[in-house]
Amino acid sequence: MISYVRIAALLNAAVWLGATALHALWVAAAFGPPEMTALLGPLHAGGASELVTGRFVVLAWICAAIAVLLVLAEWLYTGRPPERWAAWLLCGVLAVQAVDAFALQPRAERLLRQAYLGPNRAVQRQAWTPAQISAANGLRWSRNASRTLQTLSAFALGLLVWHTAQGVNATRFTPRVRMRI
Repeated sequence: MISYVRIAALLNAAVWLGATALHALWVAAAFGPPEMTALLGPLHAGGASELVTGRFVVLAWICAAIAVLLVLAEWLYTGRPPERWAAWLLCGVLAVQAVDAFALQPRAERLLRQAYLGPNRAVQRQAWTPAQISAANGLRWSRNASRTLQTLSAFALGLLVWHTAQGVNATRFTPRVRMRI
């Protein structure tokens, strides 16, 4: 039974890591180059980026919920709590995702519309007024912070994948051996 939980945890962590790395390093960066903004315009390129990011956030929260459930299942089955550093790392990744999903992404959506929608809802190719320029700078900051946090979570998830792949060699009824020097 524990091997099934371990395999499920490893697959979940691998999917979560792959999605986070793909989104942070390639997909989110695809909508920012001048070629993309020249083709779609900054408002529509930003809107497409928001759609992709919204789908990623849903996948990341599903993977996070599955990870927490699998850690709890392993704890209940083996009778041993998870290792502290791995639990804190998982909590840290969850906190980073919460900041990204509930603070940075809504701020980016609001700033995108402030920067590139003019009066009477006309789409603009460039920010002209000082308020629009300020919103465009805030949007750039918000996206860079989001990408940085996602890259950090990808590294943390890599550690979680490594930890999950290592496994625990003890069974349910034998205590974990601790070597003291």
